[in-house]
Amino acid sequence: AIVIQIVDFALITSTEHFHTTYHVVEDREGFRLTDDFELHVIEMPKFQNGLQNGHTMDEALKDPLQKWLLLLFAQRDERIREALEAITVSDTMMEKAFNLWEAISKDPENWAAYVNRDMAIRDMNQMKREALEEGRQEGLQEARREMAKAMIKKGMDGRDISDLTGLPISVVEQLSEEKIE
Repeated sequence: AIVIQIVDFALITSTEHFHTTYHVVEDREGFRLTDDFELHVIEMPKFQNGLQNGHTMDEALKDPLQKWLLLLFAQRDERIREALEAITVSDTMMEKAFNLWEAISKDPENWAAYVNRDMAIRDMNQMKREALEEGRQEGLQEARREMAKAMIKKGMDGRDISDLTGLPISVVEQLSEEKIE
């Protein structure tokens, strides 16, 4: 059995490769359960980063796996679509895939389902980015407050603390009053 897991996040932090392969191995003795089982993990962000960071389209088109992964981006990226269309002349499987994609695209119900799913994925990714940024900002604000408290303990002037931490003087004064109580 071959299991292929395509994920839209970085799952394997111990490598920069977008495609990793695993086999089930017994923990104590290290032998494989079977040679007939493989788990392939494909991390799409790493694949995209590779394309953006120096790997050429020509290199990707020569590799069968990368060529099929590019097909997933053809609708959104005109450069990728044009490159894939150019190879359909000599690649009958890619030509069939493009023809099937065209047929799916012409069916309003299928196209609406595709667009809705794509929008849902984009919305979810945007919400994740916003939540991450909000958490980062809250952490930064809390760090500034903690730094200000330490400066207050050292007896620093409120205006200097405000200048160094970026906190409004009113917040520094409030923190000073909290320390007194």
